[in-house]
Amino acid sequence: MKGNNMLKTLALTIALFTSIATAGIVGNIASAQESKPAPESKEPVYRLLPSFINCTDIETLDRMIAEYDEIPFSKGLGMILIPGGPGNFESQLRTYVNPDNGSFTIVLMLDENAGCVVIMGKDFTPWSPDKNPT
Repeated sequence: MKGNNMLKTLALTIALFTSIATAGIVGNIASAQESKPAPESKEPVYRLLPSFINCTDIETLDRMIAEYDEIPFSKGLGMILIPGGPGNFESQLRTYVNPDNGSFTIVLMLDENAGCVVIMGKDFTPWSPDKNPT
């Protein structure tokens, strides 16, 4: 009989805690439904782009760019974010464009002897406010 009383006490205790927890959850749901929605956050939301960036020696880059008949278009200081460690890498950013067919390549230089192809693309054209971006 002693075991039965212990089981009854345990079952009663579990039932009591379950009803308290359920009442709390129902109360929270009811109060959440009555409350006003939170204002939209002004903080920007960032997502990570899973990618690998191919880097090689300057001779290989020059040959690849020449294959597409691309010519130097622009250069400037560019930065790429790196997870962990230093957090970013800054170096010269070069853009090459083929004015006839619109192919383009963007290279982030590691140093004067090597660079990384950040983006390759097609249909390069000046931005026009009269046109909708695609």
